Amino acid sequence: MTNQEPDATWAALGELDDTERQRAMSDRFHVLEEAPPDDRRRDIAAMVSAEDAMDDESIYPFALSRLRVWAQLAREDLPKAQSIAAAYDEVYAEGTGTAAWRRATVVQTIARLDLSADDIDALSDLVPSLMRQIPRARTTILERGADEAEAVRARRAAAPLWRRILGR
Repeated sequence: MTNQEPDATWAALGELDDTERQRAMSDRFHVLEEAPPDDRRRDIAAMVSAEDAMDDESIYPFALSRLRVWAQLAREDLPKAQSIAAAYDEVYAEGTGTAAWRRATVVQTIARLDLSADDIDALSDLVPSLMRQIPRARTTILERGADEAEAVRARRAAAPLWRRILGR
């Protein structure tokens, strides 16, 4: 990905339980929000390098914690959260296709299985390119309840075929 040395302190957060890991990540991101852009990018490159070095079993809970923290940061202060996400995107833009594929797979899998609709909405403002494939409306319908979900299904079934295909 980059020639940046992995950040061992960032990788060590993987050893913490989810609550402690999220607290430590949040603290770290708050520090990065205030850092000059070049320092922020350098530090995030080291963090990304550490994440890329994780095996598949380790990266999933780690990335889940990070995404939950990002969603919370976006709800607290969207512009600052966007500065963090933009720095991540800049680092990933320099990486390999394999790294980008892995990142997209992990993020989209987590979003589909483990994040609330509110978290997905918050993350859509931060990483729209990664969140675009997540069925946001469906998740929201399921959270509202079975009766409303059935009503939506019935309306869709009654819609003309072209409207169902195009989702309009």
